[in-house]
Amino acid sequence: MTTPIDLSAHGITAPISIRNAPPAFLYEEAVTRERAGIVASGAIAIRSGAKTGRSPKDKHVVRDPASEKDVWWGPVNHPIDNHTFLLNRQRAVDYLNTRDRIYVCDGFAGWDPSSRVKVRVICARAYHALYMRNMLIRPTAAELERFGQPDYVIYNAGQFPANVLTEQIASKTSIDLSLERREQVILGSEYAGEMKKGVFTLMHWLLPERGILSMHCSANEGPQGDVSLFFGLSGTGKTTLSADPARRLIGDDEHGWGDDGVFNIENGCYAKIIVDRGDSNRVVGFHVLGPHAGEVTQGWACALRLGATYESFMDTVGIHPTMAEMFTKLDVTKRSGASAGGGAACST
Repeated sequence: MTTPIDLSAHGITAPISIRNAPPAFLYEEAVTRERAGIVASGAIAIRSGAKTGRSPKDKHVVRDPASEKDVWWGPVNHPIDNHTFLLNRQRAVDYLNTRDRIYVCDGFAGWDPSSRVKVRVICARAYHALYMRNMLIRPTAAELERFGQPDYVIYNAGQFPANVLTEQIASKTSIDLSLERREQVILGSEYAGEMKKGVFTLMHWLLPERGILSMHCSANEGPQGDVSLFFGLSGTGKTTLSADPARRLIGDDEHGWGDDGVFNIENGCYAKIIVDRGDSNRVVGFHVLGPHAGEVTQGWACALRLGATYESFMDTVGIHPTMAEMFTKLDVTKRSGASAGGGAACST
């Protein structure tokens, strides 16, 4: 069952607005309306257009006297004025209003109830809503009923480009954040990770004011309640190291550390692979978090060594090994008649 929602407070007047749709509905919408493919494992595979990663050079933050001293301005956080932000916001709203249906995902950022933020995602692609349903902390039916007005709104019109004639906008991609309005606008990029990092950017600004350290790290907990933090950029191993079967996983990417301990900012996790387009889409790196991540890593690493491509990953159903952890090389065969001289074997 899908739930309609009135978005007129956000300027959205599209004929149909669907709120917090179940995964099966969004899955079907992505397949039938967005030409998503279904891979051998049953998951959907979908293209994000020209952008297959985040666009840090197109990230803008509104320079406002109330917050400018708290922003690290530079090659990533480019300043724009409020007028430019509102122009892009209106461009996004106008585009969303041309769609025959809009998807809304309401959820929370932050597992600590005292510091969590109510997030609303407004988008035109089912796959974007499905992605954020996984990444945000999902409210219960009762929490959703009393959700009220969100603390933070994302207007994702990524299918529609920014206007390069707009002052302070240098390309057709523009990822804009207003800390004062608690809003993010996405134009010219359909890469879903822009929404995830937009939420983290806001929390990176909000949490320190509340006496909480915001961290880009993974975290797990030992049997005695001891917590380990693993800091590092993508591909440096923090995800793999945190997925220790002997310890409870807290999260793999975004956390807060306050007086009551360490908590995850987001909900779900996802796997990603890095390909070399100039070499037949050969996979050159991967990132995975989940049950049996250590064992999955072994299989993926073997595939990389054998030159696996993006297409071969999409066409393969992986089965997690559970017992076969040791390989034994047999130098003496039965046919030779010689004694093996030992009792080597491989457990299964």
